[in-house]
Amino acid sequence: MDKNEIDAARAQATQVAAVLTPLLTALQSASAVLSLASNAEKQKGALVQDLAALTTERDNLLAGISAQETQLADLKAAVAVAKTEADAQSKADIKAAKDRAKAAEAAAQARAEAAAAAAAEKEAEFTAHIAEVQKKTDADVASLFVRAQTAEEAAEAAEKRLKAVRDQAAKMAAAIGG
Repeated sequence: MDKNEIDAARAQATQVAAVLTPLLTALQSASAVLSLASNAEKQKGALVQDLAALTTERDNLLAGISAQETQLADLKAAVAVAKTEADAQSKADIKAAKDRAKAAEAAAQARAEAAAAAAAEKEAEFTAHIAEVQKKTDADVASLFVRAQTAEEAAEAAEKRLKAVRDQAAKMAAAIGG
């Protein structure tokens, strides 16, 4: 090959290189874009997995919230039932206490009436006994009065007799002595 041919080949090679350089640059850019696309695809896969995990976590949290809301509703219902039962028990206890109080009051009233009746009976017995004692005392006093009067009359009669005996003794003594 001669120099012209070599120069022509060189010129063609330079032209080819000039044409190929932008192609190589484009291929390098395309390689970089493909690399970025590959990375983006990898990141998209990771993001899709993260999104799936977050979606699952969200679903689990929503299920937990729903379960807790159900538990809260159950607890509220249990509290309402317990309050209703406590109110009913309280009312029953109050009624039972009132009934016991009424029964105790009635029993106390009955005991008071029985005690009053017993006291009235004892008072009647004492009154009858006092009347009997008064009657006996009156009879004894009357008897004593009669005896005292009889004794007084007997004493007066004895005094009269004594006076009569003294008068007679004085007459006799005057007759004898005088």
